[in-house]
Amino acid sequence: MIAVVPVFNHARTVAEVVAGLRAFGATVLVVDDGSTDGSGDAAAAAGGEVHRLPVNRGKGEALRVALAIARDRGCARALTCDADG
Repeated sequence: MIAVVPVFNHARTVAEVVAGLRAFGATVLVVDDGSTDGSGDAAAAAGGEVHRLPVNRGKGEALRVALAIARDRGCARALTCDADG
């Protein structure tokens, strides 16, 4: 299972979200949408695979990027989850 998590400035909560999804056996793709608070680092430390956008482009674009990565890996379905829990 692949779970995709778009994140923008949720360093305080994203690690717990990633850890929770990993506990269910999910591969967690996190798209850091230009965060300035260390969200991407927090997600990576929790075991998420982090892809960073250089500037904030919005949740829709972050989801599009994550779902394209999942699709390129042959994933037909993906779970989405917000980074704020």
